[in-house]
Amino acid sequence: SEEVEPKYRAFLQEIRTVFSEDAEIKPIETAQEITKGVFKTIELVVPAQAIVTQFEETVRQFALQVMNLQRKNTTLHRTRDLLLPRLISGEVDVSELDIVVPQEAA
Repeated sequence: SEEVEPKYRAFLQEIRTVFSEDAEIKPIETAQEITKGVFKTIELVVPAQAIVTQFEETVRQFALQVMNLQRKNTTLHRTRDLLLPRLISGEVDVSELDIVVPQEAA
């Protein structure tokens, strides 16, 4: 059998735990019961390199999107924290802005 790359071992272990017959058992409990001998008996299907490459590209795109959204979220939090006190205190005047308020919010 082929050796599993180290970067996939934790992921595969998590998958095994989630899809095990005893899914209601918490991962830490399962990990305490599994010995090296048990792991040696588990057969693992290693996908073709083309599938691995496609998976990595898909996951990479998701990871990039998550990081981008986290940055945007951080920027929005900082902007809110900077502007909200100024709006409440009246330091920033928005009375002359053309702001449309939906009927539900009014």
